[in-house]
Formats: sequence, structure tokens, C-alpha cells
Amino acid sequence: MSSNAFLNNPFSAGINEIRGYWGRFLALGIITIALGVVCILYSAIATQASVWVLGFLLLISGIACIVHTFWIRNWSGFFLFFLSGLLQGCVGYLLLRYPHQGLVGVTMVLAAFFIVGGLFQIVAAMLMRFPSWFWSMLSGVVSLALGIIVLARMQETSVFFLGLVVGVSFLMDGVSFIALATELHKLPQLTVYKSKAA
Repeated sequence: MSSNAFLNNPFSAGINEIRGYWGRFLALGIITIALGVVCILYSAIATQASVWVLGFLLLISGIACIVHTFWIRNWSGFFLFFLSGLLQGCVGYLLLRYPHQGLVGVTMVLAAFFIVGGLFQIVAAMLMRFPSWFWSMLSGVVSLALGIIVLARMQETSVFFLGLVVGVSFLMDGVSFIALATELHKLPQLTVYKSKAA
């Protein structure tokens, strides 16, 4: 995208705020790519880790929610809040206790995450047309395709494939962050966007 086209974009008004952070975007891209490579090389471990992390987070969240309900026991929504915490805690425990059985559910959730996240990335990139928007859109397309593949082949999805999907998604996000950082670094100082007079 040319500088002139970007200057005429209403979303360019806030670009000066993030322009100085191009190095952080670059570092984030490099770290994300490194995580993607690790996930691909150790896809079985990445798959198992995703189930454990989700189970652990749900268990901790459920315990915290239950503890919190006793501080607000006079509230009329106490019982529903307590049940919500109990459900989170139970699901977290079951994922930690039976990680292989929970893998199918986590795979479905992850597939939905990739589909929704990919669609959001595609739409946001096409509407905002920020620097290096094409790479962000491509990352969204890849995420969308991976989510659809996982859902379509749920029965054949192996323990390794889930880790591979996460790794590929990390790689594409990392490339997108690095491309954005490069474009931000090359951009001149932008003036605040002003809408054209009708």
C-alpha cells in the first residue's frame, strides 16, 4: 500500500502512537515464530500442553470464582455465580484428569477459535488497510482454513495435528507481526487524518 493511500485512510490517525513501537512488534514476531517452530517440532507435546494449560486455567478460575462467591453471599446472584465457578472447576479437573478424552473437546474449541479469529483478521485487514495488511489477511485465511480442516477431519485428527495447527498459526502470526514492524519502521511521520470536506 502506498503512503498516499494510507494517509487517506481514516484508521491512520492513530498510527503515530504505534509507529515508535515497531521494534516491539518485530520482537513479538520473532518470539511468535520461534514458538511456532517449537510447536511444529514437538507437536505431540504442544497438543498435550494445550489441554493441560486449559485445564489448569479452568481449575484455578473455578476455585477463585467459588472463593469469591463467599465474599458476595448476600447477593441475589450468589447461587448462579457459585454454580458457574463449580462448573469451571469441574471441567478443569476433568481435563487434567483425562487429557486424552478432553482432547476432542479442546480440538473443537480450537477449531472454532481459528475460524472466528481468522474471519476477524480477514475482515479487519481488508477494512483498515493498515501497513502490511495483506500479510495479516493471509494469516487470517490460513487460520480459517486450518479451523475448517480440523472440524472436517475431527475423527482422523491425530494428537500431532493439533500441535502442528497451533505451530502453523503462530508462524503466520509471527510473519504478520514482522511485516507490520517493517512497514511501520519505513513509514514517515504521519499527520493526523482529517476528513475531506464534502
